[in-house]
Amino acid sequence: MKKVFLFLLMAVVFSACTTEKYYEDYFITETVEIYSEVFTVKNSMWETGYDDSGSYLYCTFPEAQLTRKVINDGMLIGYFYYSLNGVSILSALPFSDFYVDGDYKWEEHLTVEFEPGYITFILKMDDHNTNFDPMYTEYQFVVKFTK
Repeated sequence: MKKVFLFLLMAVVFSACTTEKYYEDYFITETVEIYSEVFTVKNSMWETGYDDSGSYLYCTFPEAQLTRKVINDGMLIGYFYYSLNGVSILSALPFSDFYVDGDYKWEEHLTVEFEPGYITFILKMDDHNTNFDPMYTEYQFVVKFTK
C-alpha cells in the first residue's frame, strides 16, 4: 500500500511541475496590446507604381506605431472591409474578386505591405492595367497588429 501511495504522490508532484513548465514555455504571460485602425482609400488617393510584372495602384499611410519590433515580434494582419447586402464583412488580405462586364472578365486583387512607419495598400488588376475605374469609389481596410 505504501508503494501505491508513494507512486501516486510522485505522479502528482511531477505532473504539477510539468504542467507549470508547459504553460510558462508555450503561453504568453504578459499583457498584449492590440492596435486596430480603419483606413479609407478614395479613388483619387491611388498612385501608380511599377514592378517586374507591370503596373499597379497603391496608397501609403504613415503609422508611427508600426515599429521594427512590432514587425519582427508582433502579429500583423490586414482586411478588406466592405458591405454586402447591408452586412459588414472583414475579408483577410490578400483579397481577390472577379467582375464581368459583357464579354470582358477581370480580377481585382487587393493586398497590404508593412514596413516600419508605413502601411501600403495595393490594388492590381489581372492584366496590370492602371487605366481603369476601380470597382468601388472608396476602399476601406482594417489593420490589426500586436504591440
